[in-house]
Amino acid sequence: MEEYFRFSKNKEERFLELILFAHLATIYCDSHLCDQEKELTKGLIRELVSEGYDRGDIELKAANIEKYILTTMQEKTKDFIMIFDTSIKQALPPAETELYNKLAHIIMKGALVDDKYKEQERRLFQHFRKVVVSVNREEEKKMDYGTSFKPEKEEVDDPDEGIYLLQGDTQKTEDPKTSPLKDTSLKVPVFEFSFVDDETYTNPRNNHLQKYEDGIPDDVSLYESDQLNKMEMVTRIWDVLRKKASDSLHVRYITSLTSSFVLDGCMYGLPVTDKTEIFIVGDLHGCYNNLKAVLWQTDFINKVNEDKDVYLVLLGDFFDRGIRTLDGIMPLVLQLVLEYPERVIVLRGNHEHFMVNEQGIVQSAVRPCETISFWQKHLSNDFFRKYMAFFEQLPLMAFFSNGIIAVHGGIPPAGIIENIKVLHDFNTLSVQDMKRLRYSVLWTDPGEAEDMPINMKAVFHAPFGKKQFRSFMEKIGAHLLIRGHEAVQNGCECTYPGSLMTVFSAGGKNNPHAFAYNEITPRFLRITSGNRLEAVKIRWEFFADESSSQG
Repeated sequence: MEEYFRFSKNKEERFLELILFAHLATIYCDSHLCDQEKELTKGLIRELVSEGYDRGDIELKAANIEKYILTTMQEKTKDFIMIFDTSIKQALPPAETELYNKLAHIIMKGALVDDKYKEQERRLFQHFRKVVVSVNREEEKKMDYGTSFKPEKEEVDDPDEGIYLLQGDTQKTEDPKTSPLKDTSLKVPVFEFSFVDDETYTNPRNNHLQKYEDGIPDDVSLYESDQLNKMEMVTRIWDVLRKKASDSLHVRYITSLTSSFVLDGCMYGLPVTDKTEIFIVGDLHGCYNNLKAVLWQTDFINKVNEDKDVYLVLLGDFFDRGIRTLDGIMPLVLQLVLEYPERVIVLRGNHEHFMVNEQGIVQSAVRPCETISFWQKHLSNDFFRKYMAFFEQLPLMAFFSNGIIAVHGGIPPAGIIENIKVLHDFNTLSVQDMKRLRYSVLWTDPGEAEDMPINMKAVFHAPFGKKQFRSFMEKIGAHLLIRGHEAVQNGCECTYPGSLMTVFSAGGKNNPHAFAYNEITPRFLRITSGNRLEAVKIRWEFFADESSSQG
């Protein structure tokens, strides 16, 4: 047997082989494919076909690679990691290091078994990272390999003011009161940023009434109909708001938005004044006690009832993982939208992406999906089909008139950005371009590279470059993008100095709802005075006594 897999000399052919090789090598660490892993491979093939590759060529190459991997693992099980490394090294000379970002993300988002990475998968990740690091050092380039591979940024705070200047690695300035969160190349206004860990809250710990808040209901049919009715009412409200939108988003820049709330197709347009208060919540992943803690800490409900100018923005990923999605988070989110439709901004995340398998069973496009795995034993498949339809019409982006954008993952593809004349144009895309927009906004991550080739598409997370990011921001007159999607250790970080922030709201040490995010410090963002941002620690422990329906 050869020491490594022989990749094609033709760059285009080799690119296809590398994608298939990285994907199949990862999921074959368990030496077999389960049904859900087969679905991932089918999804990969569909994506590659949509990018112009020939299906027959894909399937032939996949079969050859699959045969090689299985034979290698049978004959040289202990050496499989080394052989995998060697194959990648031989296929990716330093001149093609732009491919590393994509392959790293494919590997990281590969097969998960029993909620944890298997030991061999962990070794695969570690060795792949060493390959990447060694080559990148030679090239003196710094690339992004996802949250799992990033060193933690050192946080330096001022004991008096607690103001941070986020310029890549956190630094302290001489005068913290004038520390701007800015990128001079974008000529953005000054945004002050700080971490807030301890506050005293005097407002009552209201749970916001729920009909089903604890465990599996005795009458499942009543439970289903109640939640489906709420979904239908929310959909009707959004339909009415969309019809009212008219020409409100026929503007080039988000700073030209009108002075009233707008929901136009896949976008919100939101007016902001110096008195506006915005609360932005990142991924929740079933952490119901985290969401209730945010409502308590922000006093959002009382403020809306007092007619104050406030917004609650949810960046998506309510579903999957965690244990309190269908008997906690989703009923609460639906109820909040019903009561405050122009104050609760709900965006779609990549975990709100379902698909139907060959047997007609609804599955999540993301693994693992604790919510569906558990609740499918108790609720009908039709219930999940209707949830799938509901998720399909969730908005994707929120534009604030002070120059801030909120999305789940990333930015629109470069080809789409070039053709946008006014904001409303995002709603008039072709079916194929809308699919590309949805994929890019929900799944992509910021990379450290200045530029990423236009054909850098991935099945799971794909990186976008700083050049594409600047182009998008300048095209629509935006200053700051706030997104979720990545589990940053301290709950919030400035990914691009002055222009892009990531916030994550799931997790908490010893949090019974936290799934695999116990080491994360969950936070939400509070924006006041138009330019002051605070990453507030979520006090989930005040709701730690919540019982678990799946416990």
